[in-house]
Parts: sequence; C-alpha cells; structure tokens
Amino acid sequence: MSSHAKRLAHIFTPEYVRRINVQMAYPAFRSQLVKPYELLSALAGPLQIAAYEPERSVTYPATTFSYSIIMDAASLHERSKHTGFFLANEYLRAQGLPGL
Repeated sequence: MSSHAKRLAHIFTPEYVRRINVQMAYPAFRSQLVKPYELLSALAGPLQIAAYEPERSVTYPATTFSYSIIMDAASLHERSKHTGFFLANEYLRAQGLPGL
C-alpha cells in the first residue's frame, strides 16, 4: 500500500484538487482555494497512513482523504462534498479497485 500512496501523492496535488473543484462548482469564479495549507494536510493523510498504519485496508486512506476534504469545507469554498467524494472514488480507481 505504501508504494501506491507515494505514487498517488504525486498525482493528487493541490492544483489537481483545485481544477476538479472548479469543474464541479458553478459558477467557476466562486471556486477558490481559500486555505491551501489545510488542503496540503488532507493530501498528506494517505501517505501518513501508509507509513504509520500499514495494516489498514486499502480503502481506508481514500475514506480519510475524502473525509478530511469534506469536513474542511473552508479550504475549497464551494462544493467540497462533491469534490471529496469524487476524489475518493478516483483514489480507489487509481489503485486498481472498483469505484464507489
């Protein structure tokens, strides 16, 4: 699982999350990244889980990743629930698992 987490940490970047959120939020000019450091913390979650809790199931990092984006609604200003769910689905699919 740690090899997947390292590889996916390069794919799921704040810029990627911002672009996904812009596509989901309407109108797009209202979708802003308000607190980028909190988003970086959410993106680091799966890496930390892979390093410190390797016995967890493969789906656990995706769920904690999604939960941290959804609960930190202030960092993405608009549509954080939709973005969090979509990113968890993409995180699972990037690992070769079926989506949600």
